[in-house]
Amino acid sequence: MRPREFAAPVRRPLPLTPLIDVVFLLLLFFMLASVFQKEGEIEIAAAGSSASAPSQTRPVLVRVHPDGRIDVNGEAVSADDLGRAVATLTQNSDLLAGAVLQIRDGTAVQRVVEALTSLQSSRVRPVALAH
Repeated sequence: MRPREFAAPVRRPLPLTPLIDVVFLLLLFFMLASVFQKEGEIEIAAAGSSASAPSQTRPVLVRVHPDGRIDVNGEAVSADDLGRAVATLTQNSDLLAGAVLQIRDGTAVQRVVEALTSLQSSRVRPVALAH
């Protein structure tokens, strides 16, 4: 009997289409999962939540009304001038520091966020929320 001869296997080229599909899916996944823009952060504290010793200073009271009016220590100010008005009060007085943002019932969240953003851009700290 004659030994059987085996033919060498024919090497076929690897198909690149599935590899390209996988690379495309990975690229798409990482693009959708990554964060391109960091959202703004606003630091707030609940009124009366401080564990530190009581200080001699008191905060500026800012009231936001449902109709869009804003009062700073009882005096009406425009939304554009809010941060500047509170910053001026706290800088000119040794007895005032920070702000308490009091939100009236029915006030839109957008108005509250605008007030917080205005206070943050004027570097008023700390800011506490009260109802």
